[in-house]
Amino acid sequence: MIRIVIIFIGLLIGTATVVNSQQPLIWRIGGWGELHFNGSQVNPLLSSDTLRINASNSPFFDDNGNLTIFSNGIAVTNSSIDTIQNGFLNFNPDLSSSLYGSDVLNGTLILPRPGYSNQQYIFHSSYYTPQSPSIEFYGKLYYSIIDMSLNGGTGGITNTKDVLLKDSVWFGNINAVRHGNGRDWWLISGKHLSDTLYTWLVLQDTILGPFGQKKGMIYPGGQAANQTAFNTFGDKFTIGYVYQTGNTKKLLLSGFNRCTGELNNGIYLTMPDSANWNYGVYGVEFSPSERYLYASTPNAVYQFDLLASNIQSSRVRVGFHDHLPNPFQSSFGNMKLAPDGKIYIQTGAGNYSLDVINNPDSVGMACNVQLRQIDYNSLFGTYISISAVPHYPNYYLGALTGSPCDTLVGIDESLEIKLGIAPNPVTNSCTLSFPIQNNEGKLEVKNVLGEVVIQTTIAPSSQNKLLNLDNLPAGIYYCQIKWKYTQSSVKILKF
Repeated sequence: MIRIVIIFIGLLIGTATVVNSQQPLIWRIGGWGELHFNGSQVNPLLSSDTLRINASNSPFFDDNGNLTIFSNGIAVTNSSIDTIQNGFLNFNPDLSSSLYGSDVLNGTLILPRPGYSNQQYIFHSSYYTPQSPSIEFYGKLYYSIIDMSLNGGTGGITNTKDVLLKDSVWFGNINAVRHGNGRDWWLISGKHLSDTLYTWLVLQDTILGPFGQKKGMIYPGGQAANQTAFNTFGDKFTIGYVYQTGNTKKLLLSGFNRCTGELNNGIYLTMPDSANWNYGVYGVEFSPSERYLYASTPNAVYQFDLLASNIQSSRVRVGFHDHLPNPFQSSFGNMKLAPDGKIYIQTGAGNYSLDVINNPDSVGMACNVQLRQIDYNSLFGTYISISAVPHYPNYYLGALTGSPCDTLVGIDESLEIKLGIAPNPVTNSCTLSFPIQNNEGKLEVKNVLGEVVIQTTIAPSSQNKLLNLDNLPAGIYYCQIKWKYTQSSVKILKF
């Protein structure tokens, strides 16, 4: 019997990341616009369907870059923009049911479900209006499962409204990146008005977490957190904005460990006009080569050189907005790196145009920020209301080759038997149960870095083993028992 099993590599052999060069072919943009990409060329068009987009613009692309699923935060559709079964009304329970879409910025995200070729997880956040005397908004994070094999291939949602967290999370701005094994995912959000960031490990048949990380700066929460972004290779993460005292807002730039889901070596960057409450850090994005980080305030776009010895000192203003109405006063907003290698910037809710950074890998003013470079009013003479750029992760990011968390690299031909565990999650200790074996077994528990933290033996003819985890920190562990002809493994969550 051939079974795929988890194999850990104890030493870091290399960190090269395999990235599929495939890119999305079509963006939906604004109320009913589309951008069609062909290499370095982009063709703005109008869509012929009735679906509209407000602040939630969430596409899902297949391995060939084709748009196969889309959500505006209220409706979930297939590639024909037909609402899938259970993809409307009951999908997002705390928001108004409207084809014009959710007003939660970047509040929906679609991820492929590991191990299922036709299924996806869709994460959707909501918010509650404060009740007097409170003045604070707060959100809940849900997930549902999409199965595109249902209904003759037109798709459906098999379960809805499973709550991941209702601990006053940000409403919107959820993000994700591939786990270092190239199959699973890390989901990330934050706690409203707190210094806590949350991550979840999205696996084939379960979602582990949340795992909280306190980073010493306050994240305002809700849409005040504005945009978050991972770089293409998934080892850097940025939030615009955070603050510590008063109204001074900062941009968090942090490393990200794709094995453990931990943020590390974070620094805080500022822009000259971010001290004014009305001029926070709105948009963030990395250049294709990942050398430059761009951040926008309503007034300006700034470039940071991530190879500079002092990243803060490398800051240069590369764009300044004239705020001309189109039809409303325009300004720089959220931004997204597009398949043509340019960065597109949303220009304020209700406006008809997109600003563009044409050469984002060029230093300083050579990056060429152009206002209203794509203007649907000039092209088509129609109202299009661009309130959000598309929000999706790098679907084509591969595994960290040879890294300690490259856990999906082996096939073992020994017989895999069932290993029971109770309780799981574990506080102090748990009991493992397994069929009687005639040989001594070797038991190992490893952390997410592949380090052996417990090593012991299993007596012949034993059926149970008490495992004490009291001295281990909270986290995810992998337990494996090997006998002469059989083996068994289980994932343990330690609180």
